[in-house]
Amino acid sequence: MKKGRYARRTSIAASVYMSAVIEYLVAEVNELSGNAAKANKRKTITPRHIMLGVRNDAELNELLKHVHISHGGVLPCIHPALLKRKGVLTNSPGQGGAAISGTGLSSRQASSGIASSAMVAS
Repeated sequence: MKKGRYARRTSIAASVYMSAVIEYLVAEVNELSGNAAKANKRKTITPRHIMLGVRNDAELNELLKHVHISHGGVLPCIHPALLKRKGVLTNSPGQGGAAISGTGLSSRQASSGIASSAMVAS
């Protein structure tokens, strides 16, 4: 701390306090990255696991939001609009009308009794 010219004088208690804070942060990151490695069924903590642990914790993410972890990759995220929902009417061009996703039936077939009798016969 003296080399960085933060202050002319630093007390012994300040360096002890700073080392305690750094020790706590290292233990927290180590625990979160260990949990991420265990979730991926790995025994070794990689930079990817460190990044996943830090970014999934709100407080550490806020503290380290401008930090780039080398070889960490990105967080997996799929936009909700891209996810398919089951049972929702969608337009499918090959069916000749709206189809109920997940069933392979058009809306006309699903509403009539023909579809249910065809499913029972097969």
